[in-house]
Amino acid sequence: MVPDTSASSRIDELRRVALSKRRVYSWTLVCAAAIVLLSWWFRSPEDLFLAYVYPAVAVACMVLLVPLWRRTVPMRSMEMLLLGFGTAVVLSRLAWHFHSPGSIEERLLDLIGGHYWAVALLIVATVGILDRHRGLLFGLLIITASAILAGSGLLVEASHALVAGETVMKLVRVHIFLLAMLALVASVALLRDQLRSAMARAESWQRWANTDPLTGLANRRAGEHFLQEQTARATEDASPLSVLLLDIDRFKRINDTKGHAVGDAVLVDVAARLAEGVRQEDLVTRWGGEEFLIIAPSADTHEASRIGERIRRAVEQQPLAGVQCSVTAGIAQHRHGEQPHQLVSRADTCLYQGKTTGRNRVVAALEGEAGTDRAAGIDPEPAVVTADSR
Repeated sequence: MVPDTSASSRIDELRRVALSKRRVYSWTLVCAAAIVLLSWWFRSPEDLFLAYVYPAVAVACMVLLVPLWRRTVPMRSMEMLLLGFGTAVVLSRLAWHFHSPGSIEERLLDLIGGHYWAVALLIVATVGILDRHRGLLFGLLIITASAILAGSGLLVEASHALVAGETVMKLVRVHIFLLAMLALVASVALLRDQLRSAMARAESWQRWANTDPLTGLANRRAGEHFLQEQTARATEDASPLSVLLLDIDRFKRINDTKGHAVGDAVLVDVAARLAEGVRQEDLVTRWGGEEFLIIAPSADTHEASRIGERIRRAVEQQPLAGVQCSVTAGIAQHRHGEQPHQLVSRADTCLYQGKTTGRNRVVAALEGEAGTDRAAGIDPEPAVVTADSR
């Protein structure tokens, strides 16, 4: 496992959100088509809008399902298309109610009991699909358009007939209700945005607290927490668990002769090789200085040795930051009931043995006995233990 999985986690989360959106929009289109067809079936003979427009709307709902599930249109574009389609249908039906032949008062029950709920749902959808500010603006535009349609219809009717004051007041109350709903939905969206922001900050703080700033690997704190969890699991399940403690050979010499900038670049490159050389379930941590700890769940000594040897070769075969480098690794497998610090201590003992017997090798504590080495790699150099030998 590459230690910082936040990027891949965010990608997975975005995919899950996109899938959820497709499901919600699909059910919305299916329900809309069903409602439209029912309205068409039980229409009054004189309602030409229902007779001719609603069948086309039902067909359009079914057609929109195709790009939605085949993903031929980007999700954001699809959302804007659905929002525009819904707005056009709702407002055109509203225009028919207010400007078709007949009394507005006769249609008032249909408007208040039915169609204005479609306007309210459209307002909720705008805030849900768009961001809070644009959703609020678009919602206000929808309410304004609705008020203009209602007002113009009342004016036309008042020019040749008396309009009841109760009808006007009912329409005013409806639009006040729509404004109140928009304010409520916008407030909920504000709370949603604040919660998302707080969660993003918490995630960033968590990542900063558990990530080494230079290499991008998990830091010692995160490694200790993960190791504690894995040793408890290994003890409970009697499953294998191994750790690899790796150290860059003669790193002090690199710092002294090449400078700390080159030393930092070497650390970054080694960290990248480690992350590439482990399994998905493994955790690579910067343990301290030029030391790295790999925690390998479900890996016995032999599997951990293969991981260590793969990494050793990857580091040795290509210069890092223009410097020929090597690493030495000590490996220990968890014993039943063993504490994390004891496990790491045994790996450190093997690492020390690898250093004193030539470096650039992998040494494992076989059969649970620390100090039993297993060398791998190039021929050992003279076993000289100096201040910079680690």
